[in-house]
Amino acid sequence: MLQNINVGAVVHFTNFIFESRDIVENDDIYERIHGRSYIKNDDVDLDELVYIKMLHYNYDGNVVVGEMIVNKAILDETREIFSALFILKYQIYSMRLIDDFWIDGDALKTDRNSVSHNNSSCFCYRKIAKQENLSNHALGIAIDINPLDNPYTPRNKDGSFDDSFLTDYEKKALINREDKAKVNKHIITLGDIACMVFDSVGFECGGIWPLQNEKWSSDWQHFEPNAEKMPVIIKRIEEKRQEKKRQQLYI
Repeated sequence: MLQNINVGAVVHFTNFIFESRDIVENDDIYERIHGRSYIKNDDVDLDELVYIKMLHYNYDGNVVVGEMIVNKAILDETREIFSALFILKYQIYSMRLIDDFWIDGDALKTDRNSVSHNNSSCFCYRKIAKQENLSNHALGIAIDINPLDNPYTPRNKDGSFDDSFLTDYEKKALINREDKAKVNKHIITLGDIACMVFDSVGFECGGIWPLQNEKWSSDWQHFEPNAEKMPVIIKRIEEKRQEKKRQQLYI
């Protein structure tokens, strides 16, 4: 139903629509992401990812078409999350593939460009900012929501938060968040509607991390499987890989 409707287009559907399909080499989605958010690697195969088109409310309160790529291991959770957010009329400014914001072949610069456009997304094969470890976005199991209103702030070596790359708007969004959230419904705080919806399927907000460890970054836009859910997701990924190997033995 959404296949021929452009992403970002305003529609007049009142029921949530969620459509997914595989990504195949040389198809239209592959051509958009190849050499950008997706490169061949040893961590996630193309056939582990799934392309989604779904409806969401934007900041004007209109129903629009969004898109996202996630790992198939969290497809059911993704459907449940965004279905609930749609029913609650939770507003998401933009939901496009991060490849629409690609800069200089640099995934981290691209991520910042996507953030500057307040774009919500999931998959991008990249490392964590200021680290050598892969981000869970690289596996397609982490989702960012309204990132301009909900900044990511990594730690410096001395344990202080590094906000040097943030805009003045983002810096202000980090001050007195609980009070600001009473006026700006797009600001995520622990225990709010967004956190409750994600928590219902075992995903936690990165805003809680500094409360768990004084050395961890703060990431209000970011949701990923919590400590109990993560082994379940990793097991699903591994089971799919083992099934693929078994199938290849009989080809």
